Amino acid sequence: CSTGGSAMRDASALRVRCFSEDEASVERIVGWNLHCLQVSAGVFAGQSVDLHLPSIQLLFEEYRNVRTGHCGTAPSGAVIFGVAKAMEGRGLLNGRSWSDGVTAFDARQELVSIVPPTELISLVVDRRVLNEYAWTTEHVDLEHWLSHGPIVLNDADLAQRIAGRLLEVKTACQDGSLSVDGPAAQQRLENDVLEILCPLVAERLRRPESAK
Repeated sequence: CSTGGSAMRDASALRVRCFSEDEASVERIVGWNLHCLQVSAGVFAGQSVDLHLPSIQLLFEEYRNVRTGHCGTAPSGAVIFGVAKAMEGRGLLNGRSWSDGVTAFDARQELVSIVPPTELISLVVDRRVLNEYAWTTEHVDLEHWLSHGPIVLNDADLAQRIAGRLLEVKTACQDGSLSVDGPAAQQRLENDVLEILCPLVAERLRRPESAK
């Protein structure tokens, strides 16, 4: 990862963090109070491309080589989704085993996780915006699902479907074919992200086994 001598660079709403150049950058995310600890031997490396919109953060992270432990709090008033693929082994999210799939938790809960080497997309969505969108479009009450603690959907196919479309958004933002400048463009992009995420998650939550 080349950052011109800096571990983070700004390009409008886009930011790049390189963990191999500055390990502390894994903790420096706007709105987060997060502590990271390496819990296996090796050289900690990886990078993140972060997209910051008014009501949504998108963090495209690659954790390479080692397992890491994360604890702390996410931005207040948010629901956080994690889309994991290519995970080496299994991790833990607030005591629940997770692997390739989708997770969700409410920022009113503290985050305690173990993250193996993986490709992880985190979506930090304003709780009010998310709940209104999910109820209006999918008739899903996410507050009900999240009231029981984190949601863990170990579904590799679901993760691939969501990640593939979100990675297309990242590429379009990076190459300039999709604008992230100005309130109108950012609102359109937020709607696009919610249109990708909510129907697929709602479809999976409606399956009988998801209620267990």
